[in-house]
Amino acid sequence: MFWLMIISFLLREPAQAGRFYPEQREELFKVVSQLIESTQYIPLGGKPEILFSPHAGYIYSGKVAAQSYREIQGDDYDLVVILAPAHYYPLRGISVGLFDFYRTPLGNVEVEKNLGEKILKLKFVNFIKEAHLPEHSIEVQLPFLQYVLKDFRILPFLVGSINMAEANEFAHSLVELLKGKNYLILVSTDLSHYKSYEIAKKIDSFTIKTIIEGDPQVFLNRFKEKKIELCGFFPTLIALKIRELRGNLKAKKLLYLNSGDTAGGRREVVGYASIVFYREFFNEREKKFLLNLARESIKRAFEGKDIVREKPSDPRLLEKRGVFVTLRKNSQLRGCIGIHKSSDPLYITVQKMARAAAFQDPRFSPLRPEELNSISIEISVYLYPPRKIDDIKNYIPGKHGIIMIKGLHEATFLPEVPLEQNWNKTVTLQYLSLKAGLPKDGWKEGCIFYIYETVHFSEKE
Repeated sequence: MFWLMIISFLLREPAQAGRFYPEQREELFKVVSQLIESTQYIPLGGKPEILFSPHAGYIYSGKVAAQSYREIQGDDYDLVVILAPAHYYPLRGISVGLFDFYRTPLGNVEVEKNLGEKILKLKFVNFIKEAHLPEHSIEVQLPFLQYVLKDFRILPFLVGSINMAEANEFAHSLVELLKGKNYLILVSTDLSHYKSYEIAKKIDSFTIKTIIEGDPQVFLNRFKEKKIELCGFFPTLIALKIRELRGNLKAKKLLYLNSGDTAGGRREVVGYASIVFYREFFNEREKKFLLNLARESIKRAFEGKDIVREKPSDPRLLEKRGVFVTLRKNSQLRGCIGIHKSSDPLYITVQKMARAAAFQDPRFSPLRPEELNSISIEISVYLYPPRKIDDIKNYIPGKHGIIMIKGLHEATFLPEVPLEQNWNKTVTLQYLSLKAGLPKDGWKEGCIFYIYETVHFSEKE
């Protein structure tokens, strides 16, 4: 006998499609694509761990949200934890969205229910279905996530009124629960509401400053004193507690606009900010060490001495990574040589590439001793070996370095090149073709492409 097994899924249907964003799949994909592709990637020197994105209608906040998502486009997060405010339900405590899937016009997004059910042990955490059904603060983030990431799940929380002790307990429990996971914390919030344009800018600037400073108690005090304003206050409070627990996260404002900048008048506006907390790949001490080592290597070459062979104690400096070293004189290129993969430890590779840039770049005459004090040194360290891409759409100028191979022709641009030259993707690929000795449209056919990411730092910093 065969039994017919019926599996029913708890599906959270879109509630705001056609209002906050387009209802039709093709139109929504086009809008999200245009918003994200019109932004420029901002190098961070590290991977985002906590990201802030607004949640208004796309015509109002879409540009700012797109800047947030540009920073994680193509990254490999397995799980996105969403902390968002509740606008339609008087929520006390926190409600985890224990649906099986959230549906958008772009498809279904799976919920990490197993982890969500584990956090229900906290007394103030529940699953209140009615709070989630009409809510837009999670929903409007999903099409952006679907565009920039692959193979991810979400763990969505609506955060209502909580106290500092509860924020602390929730943050500790969540961080413990996520140990060993490759995750991103996404905070969904707008800033001030319905102030005049200039007043909104002033309030929002102070709110952003307070978030970046990162002290949860100061944040709470300023909110109570009405010196800062944001609808996602409680989600942000949790995020600041998580930042404390994660330790050593740097913060950066990526973009601020309000509705007076995007759509609508300026008498009453709503503020939007893109902010990121990230962990730097190299700390300041490590950067300074490598830059000093590069300069010392060139100086020792003039003196007829070998490179420094003494091993540093920092294990990060013993890793085997690709490296490019760039020399500039009066802001003009004076040499740039690198290697995509290295069999040497990093501290050795940096020294070798510094000497190569100084003396072996065929575009320039060898560096002279009297020039050494007038050059500035830049170093780009690979985060991973170059990986082949099947579609040039996967190349993001500014985020990725790119290698193009066509027959015997080969050329590369470091990630920072299109940013420095203010090139878009097409122009970058045209110049890459010319650099490889091909016609400017040579990239369009018969090419093999590899991409890579680097951490870039310089003496000028």
